[in-house]
Amino acid sequence: MDTAGGFEAIAIEGGWRIAEDDTWYYDVKRMLFNYRVVRTSKAEPWWHTPGYCYVGTEPIVMLLAMAAAKVWCDTQADEPLYWNKNVETGEYREDE
Repeated sequence: MDTAGGFEAIAIEGGWRIAEDDTWYYDVKRMLFNYRVVRTSKAEPWWHTPGYCYVGTEPIVMLLAMAAAKVWCDTQADEPLYWNKNVETGEYREDE
């Protein structure tokens, strides 16, 4: 699947693989009420980091989550951009 951002999203169970580096896969998972961006360990692919939620199920939210996952991989930042909820801490941000 080619995205509006020009990168390829590979279908995986429950979502899409957006990018990878030496240690992680950067995935977007479709949840009931949102999309979730997670890093999945290459060494232990059954385990992933706590996710970051993007509220909504509209296509634009999916594309935002995909773009955020790609930028997260490219920049090696501590977290992806523009998330609404940190699943690990429970921190919630309003839409920016």
